[in-house]
Amino acid sequence: MYYRTVIKGNAESWNLRDTHMMDTLDRLINLHSISNNDISIKPKSIVRAHNPHIDDARFTDMKESGM
Repeated sequence: MYYRTVIKGNAESWNLRDTHMMDTLDRLINLHSISNNDISIKPKSIVRAHNPHIDDARFTDMKESGM
């Protein structure tokens, strides 16, 4: 399902890739978190994103294609 949608290259695929990226980051953070009765430590993350991933598409020509 994921790869079939991504290959299409439409608005649905764009949103799916962003959601997949965030879900993966959340899973990695949870995997490397330490928690017991006394302490709770969550790792820090640095994410590098291309401009289209962090911009608001409503203010670009991408809005017309539903992204």
